[in-house]
Amino acid sequence: MPSTVNAGDYVRVYCGCYCHEPFRVVLGAQSEAFTKDGIEAFASGLYTLTDRCDRMGFRLKGPTITHKIGADIISDGAVFGSIQVPADGQPIVLMADRQTTDDYTKIGTIITSDLPRLSQLPVGGDIRFHLVSIEEGQYLYKEYMSIWEQRMDLARLQHRYIFDTDC
Repeated sequence: MPSTVNAGDYVRVYCGCYCHEPFRVVLGAQSEAFTKDGIEAFASGLYTLTDRCDRMGFRLKGPTITHKIGADIISDGAVFGSIQVPADGQPIVLMADRQTTDDYTKIGTIITSDLPRLSQLPVGGDIRFHLVSIEEGQYLYKEYMSIWEQRMDLARLQHRYIFDTDC
């Protein structure tokens, strides 16, 4: 990326509007550990991807997400797209090489179909979240997988030798 182009311009030029759509999140059971104001800040705030990001996690900066009591919990499972919130109230999205367990409260999880574009967001890129129900998340997953299968079928037709197991 040229030094004269800021991260926001990079996103607009290379990612198009698709990167600016909100990332859809299903709240989890631990969302009860956050205040109503904390959840509203999360759902309505604008966050920025900091330079403290790698394949394990994306640290975000934005409105503080407040806990009712504290951020620490007994370690439990963590999945790709989980959003943990440590004591400073700044969310961390767990990525592909995340740890398998964590001990911070998780406010929710980004739905599977939004994870590929999150992975492409550059440092300095803006992130908004949109809360969806479990049912909506499941519907969007099925729609996403249907599109993925259509693309795979097309690829198989165009490049049989790549997918031909008899070779």
